[in-house]
Amino acid sequence: MSKKRVMKMTQFTILSSLAVVLAMCLAGPAAQAASPGTAALENAAKENKYLFIFFWKEDTQQSRVMRSVFQTALAKLTDTAQSVEIQAGDPAEQQIVTRYGVSRAPMPLVLAIAPNGAVTKGFPTRFDENQLQQAFVSPCTAKCMRAIQD
Repeated sequence: MSKKRVMKMTQFTILSSLAVVLAMCLAGPAAQAASPGTAALENAAKENKYLFIFFWKEDTQQSRVMRSVFQTALAKLTDTAQSVEIQAGDPAEQQIVTRYGVSRAPMPLVLAIAPNGAVTKGFPTRFDENQLQQAFVSPCTAKCMRAIQD
């Protein structure tokens, strides 16, 4: 090999390595470790299940009562849904809070998210088991809802 060719290959290798390091630095720690909310979204989508997110700010009587309703209802829906509880003030969950625009929403709040990422229902402050069960929509409706939400 010519000296010129070896030099170009070395430059290419160095530039490629720098690009990888730069990409990792720009992505930051969030890209390395997903928050519980983000992991739950990804897992539910992968398993083709709905994800019900229980957002709360403070541990109030209302939050405790609705959390109990939420947990009881979701325990009966394990074949079709998963759940996660997110404290809206948790810095690790700010990406999810921002994504769904719930930072100033009345709490507690439950969002039902179809496997394709469409929000099919939202339940602020008070809800019951029947309402949570009615959050499921057909795949075609979820597809339309996703297109509108995008």
